[in-house]
Amino acid sequence: MISHSKKNLCLILCLFIIGIFTTACGDDNSTSPNYPFYPIPPQPQSVTLDSKVINQLYELGIFEKDYEHISELTEANIPATFTYNGIEYKITKIGEEIFAECSLLTNVTIPEGVTDIGDKAFEDCSSLTSLTLPDSVTNIGEEAFENCSSLTSINIPEGVTSIRDEVFGDCSSLASINIPDNVTNIGAEAFSGCSSLISITIPDGVTTIGDGAFVGCSSLTSIKIPESVTKIGNFAFDYINNIEISESQKELNGYPWGALNVNGEPPQSDSSNNSRPSANLIPVNNHGAVSEVDD
Repeated sequence: MISHSKKNLCLILCLFIIGIFTTACGDDNSTSPNYPFYPIPPQPQSVTLDSKVINQLYELGIFEKDYEHISELTEANIPATFTYNGIEYKITKIGEEIFAECSLLTNVTIPEGVTDIGDKAFEDCSSLTSLTLPDSVTNIGEEAFENCSSLTSINIPEGVTSIRDEVFGDCSSLASINIPDNVTNIGAEAFSGCSSLISITIPDGVTTIGDGAFVGCSSLTSIKIPESVTKIGNFAFDYINNIEISESQKELNGYPWGALNVNGEPPQSDSSNNSRPSANLIPVNNHGAVSEVDD
């Protein structure tokens, strides 16, 4: 009888301890936040718009031509993102030469998110009349729009810091363009052959203007060089009639105004070739003169 009572007592004690433990665990659970679980979706993979992507967009019905027939493309609406074989991609760069010599291309849409326009990306797109680059673009490659002879307007986003070599060379219909304040360099022949360019403002902050940067801009009658400029390349302003410089710039080295002759020597200041030296004997060629700007 005593042994049976002890067993009952032990059983009751065990149940009591289990009850306390369960209650304690229940209290802990009751105070823990019950957050819902949301899986993080995979991020789109960054890709360059190259021949492979062109073919994928053609398969998806986004582009009207594949890369083999890209020269027949008349319109290119580039998507910000696309899904191919269950994988989502985002386009962040326009590949080098990807639309080069697309002479029938008249309209291009570049989405926000693209940061880089590759070298020669739109070279010789002779039917392209205008183009809007998104604010996300920070780099425009060399010769990217060279010989886009019908291009009348294009913007340069504020994030761009360098106008690279020949980027708008021979854009003979380009009448005006805005150079952002963040630009520090204008490359060689960047605007060469822009014969319709009638106005352009070089912002404060530009330090270098490359060889032939504005050569052949025959409609550009005057240009003002900000005091920030410390280096000007040969033939940079050939055929521009009035070049305004500050007092501090009259000692710039070299012959930046297009003064070198075919032998690589400065012209002689005499009546035989009608050349005239500028202020402080900075030479100019027989097409242009240099005038001072008061400080």
